[in-house]
Amino acid sequence: MKLTDLIKELTAADIRLWLDQGQLKFSAPAGAMSAQRRALIVANKVEIVDFLANAKTVEITPAAKDQAPVLSYAQERLWSLEQLEGPSGLYNEGRALCIQGPLNTQALKQALALIIERHQVMRSAVITHEGQPQLHIQEHLPLPLQEADLTHLPNDRKTRREQVLDLLSAESQRPFDLSKAPLVRFVLIKIDEQSHALGVFMHHLICDGLSVRVFFSELSEAYASLCQAKAIQWQPLPIQYSDFAQWQREHLDEVSVQRNLAYWRRHLKGMENMELGDLCAQEGQQDALPTTVSNKGQVHSFAVEGELMRRLDRLARDRGVSRYVLMSAAYHLLLSACANRSDVCFTTPVTERHYSELQSLVGLFVNTLAIRQDGHESLAFNDFLSQTRATINDAFSHQQAPFERVVESLAQDHGGRRPVSQMLSAARFVYLEAMPQRLDFHDLQVEPFVVNRRLAKFDLMLTIERDTVEDGSLANCRFEYKTDLFSAAFIEDLSEAYHHLLEEVSHKPYRSLGELRAMVAQGLQSKREEKRREHQDLRQQGLRAIRRRAVG
Repeated sequence: MKLTDLIKELTAADIRLWLDQGQLKFSAPAGAMSAQRRALIVANKVEIVDFLANAKTVEITPAAKDQAPVLSYAQERLWSLEQLEGPSGLYNEGRALCIQGPLNTQALKQALALIIERHQVMRSAVITHEGQPQLHIQEHLPLPLQEADLTHLPNDRKTRREQVLDLLSAESQRPFDLSKAPLVRFVLIKIDEQSHALGVFMHHLICDGLSVRVFFSELSEAYASLCQAKAIQWQPLPIQYSDFAQWQREHLDEVSVQRNLAYWRRHLKGMENMELGDLCAQEGQQDALPTTVSNKGQVHSFAVEGELMRRLDRLARDRGVSRYVLMSAAYHLLLSACANRSDVCFTTPVTERHYSELQSLVGLFVNTLAIRQDGHESLAFNDFLSQTRATINDAFSHQQAPFERVVESLAQDHGGRRPVSQMLSAARFVYLEAMPQRLDFHDLQVEPFVVNRRLAKFDLMLTIERDTVEDGSLANCRFEYKTDLFSAAFIEDLSEAYHHLLEEVSHKPYRSLGELRAMVAQGLQSKREEKRREHQDLRQQGLRAIRRRAVG
C-alpha cells in the first residue's frame, strides 16, 4: 500500500498521527485501530515520520495571471442553492447608515467607486460554461447607486422614517442576477437637507459579516480623506478573493477533509428532526402547520444589558468559558425546553480568515458548523458550560471539512423524512462583534443599523451582537424567524423566556438542566394560558355586544 493511501485510510477512520519530540503518536476512536492497521503503521513508520516532519504550512499567494478565476467552495454551494431555489433576496446581506450633517454626495460616490475598484470580488459575477459555474470579473463598472428624495413628503419625522425603512427593506429583498456584475448595490435616500440614509446590499456570494465591517471602515476612511483633499491611507491588498479561492482549490488537504468528515458522521449520527414549527401548533396559535414553508420572515429585537450582562460575564470567567459559549449553552436549553428533548442541534457560522492576508478582504470566508449535544437533566448548568465548551472546541477543530461536503456525506446514510440540509437549517446561532456605533465620517454623525429584510433563511435564528459600550455590558439580540411557522406573539414570549433563563443561571448556575427546562416550559405554558384567557374574554365581550345590539 502506498504511503498516501495508508494515510488517507487512517484519516478517514479518524485515526490521527502526529510527532511529539520526534516520536510518532496516534489517537483513534474505539475499535478503529485494528491489528492490521497497527502493523501497517509499524511497517511504514520511518516514511510516516519523515512525511509528518516535512509537512509545512502553505502560504496564500496571488494566482498565476493566466489562470481563470474559480469559485471558492462556499461560493459554489451558494450558487448551487440559488439554482435550485430560484432567484430571491434570501441570500442578500445588507446594512444601512443613518447620516446626520452636511453630506458631500460627490465624495461619497467617489469613495464607493474606489472600494469597488479596490476589491475585485465586488466586480465579479458567475457565468455558466458547459453547465459548470465560472467566476467572471469585470475591470470597470458604473457605480451601482440609486438615489431617492423624500423631501416632497410631509415634514413629519415618523412618516419619512417609515418610508425610509420600507424603501430599504424592499431593496434588500430585490434579487441579484448572479450572472451580471456587480453583486452589490447602494441606495442613497435624502430625508432632508441634513439627514440621509445609505443602504448597502451585497449578495452573500461576495461577502460575510466581517466584510461589512471592512467595507464601512474603508468607506469612512475614504470619505473623510476625500472631503479634506488628503491621500487615502489604505494598505495595498496582498491578494484578492479569487487568489484565495484558487489557493483553497489547490491546497485543501483532502486527507484532513476525510478525517473531519469521519468526525461529523459520528457526531451527527442518529440525528432526528427537530420540528420547531410544532411549538406554534402546541401553542394553539395555528390549527395546523403549513405543508410548505416559505422564506417570509420577521425580526424581533431585544437586549441583554447592565448588571445582568456583568453577572453573566463573571460567570463565564469563573467557569473558564467565553460569552459565546455561555449564550449558546442557554440557547441550547431554550430549544431543548421548547422541543421537549435533550438532544439538540443548531448550526453556527465560523470564519475561515485564519491568515493575515485575508483580514482586509471583502469576500465569503465562512464555513458552517453543527453544534449538537445532549444535556442530561441532572447536569448542573455550571457543568453544562464545560460540556458546551468541549463540544464547541471539538466542532471548531474539525472545521476543515466544507459544510457542503458534510451535508453530502450525511445524506448518503440518512433515511429521515426531511433532507439533512433542512434538518440542519432549523435553528441557527450567530455571535458577532457589533459594528462601531459611531463611524468617523469627517464632520458627519453616522450610525449603522440593521435592515429588516422580511425574509428568513432558517426556521429560527438567534443573533447576538456585543455592543461597543465601554464596559461591554450590552448585548443586542434578535430573533429572525419564519412567519409561516411562528407568530410574532410567540417569538416575543420566546425572547422573554431566553432573557429570564439568563437571569436565572446568572443567579443560580448550580441549578440542573431538568429544573431549568421545566422553568422555561412552564413559563411559556403560562403565557399561552394567559393569551387563551384574553382571547376568550374578548370573544365573550364581542358576543355580549352583539346581544345588546340585537336587543336594542
